[in-house]
Amino acid sequence: YYDGTEWFSVGGGVGAGCVHSIAVDHEFLYIGGSFRKAGNVSAHHLARWDSRQWRALGNFNGDVHGVAVLGPDLFVAGEFTEVDGLFVDYIVRYGHASGAWQKLTGGGANAGVSSVAVVNNCVYFVGSFTALRNAAGEEDKTAQHAARYCPQPRVQGKMLEGMLTNSTTGPIRSVVASSIVGMASVEALAR
Repeated sequence: YYDGTEWFSVGGGVGAGCVHSIAVDHEFLYIGGSFRKAGNVSAHHLARWDSRQWRALGNFNGDVHGVAVLGPDLFVAGEFTEVDGLFVDYIVRYGHASGAWQKLTGGGANAGVSSVAVVNNCVYFVGSFTALRNAAGEEDKTAQHAARYCPQPRVQGKMLEGMLTNSTTGPIRSVVASSIVGMASVEALAR
């Protein structure tokens, strides 16, 4: 962290890799990346800092490139297909209330996800994927490198849905959310 004058490591930093993504909520700092250690704790690609110590969150079989918090849930995406024995398609949700990893309603992606952002109660995912997979792991929806998931039924439904379905754009590496950029602008930025 930066105190206005100097940089300091948080809890001893990470080891055996680097951090690709950071998210915060009112209680915790989450980091995802290629690391195998956070402070003195063994942590495979995802860790949580509670202002006193690091805690490993899950055992991922690949790098985490995006973390985002929406309400009580943590959304994680990257180059992984398994977390704690649960087979997933590059995207997974951690429910703080249940304390368990869950697949997203509607499945996941057919290739890696490089970034995640929350806009207007929806989670936006971008990456190298070209289709979304259903709960059975079969490709069933075109999604040219961008998708969103809106867990609140009153917003857009609960399914993971593709965006930019007619786009010829190559892989998208980053998506950003800002109070000065509305949802339509974020979709345009993703193109």
